[in-house]
Amino acid sequence: MRLSELTNEMLSAYKYPNLMAEVKESTCSICTIAEHMGLGRYRKEDDLKVWSKLTGREEILCDEAFGLARLFNTGIEYLFSHELNIIDGQTAAYWRWFDFHSEAQRESEIFKARSEIMNELKAKPYLLKLMKELVTLNRDQLQEFIDLTKKR
Repeated sequence: MRLSELTNEMLSAYKYPNLMAEVKESTCSICTIAEHMGLGRYRKEDDLKVWSKLTGREEILCDEAFGLARLFNTGIEYLFSHELNIIDGQTAAYWRWFDFHSEAQRESEIFKARSEIMNELKAKPYLLKLMKELVTLNRDQLQEFIDLTKKR
């Protein structure tokens, strides 16, 4: 099962549900998590030792716990609580990472739009001349140009 598919009920079944919620919502790689735990950076995503510790099948040592708390920027009490912290039906981790994911989504959409524009400019080089002119206009001039072209 993928982390993204874990429900609140599934998360609650783990020894440290808030830790697993942070792993899920942060989307940190196992390499990053292992490095912060002091287990070495180069691990496969299905590394048994790291997952055994995260899922509570193996004890997490004090240094490893503090490394995870630093990684997720949380308190130890929250991270290693045996009760899942829920706010308005979502995990606290969901809300903690909400802005980060929203910003990443916006950046992804901007990147996609820029890529589409670049592809169009390659396919239609005459648009480049138009773009060069448009970027010299101020907001009012640009709006006037848009209104004018809509009328045609």
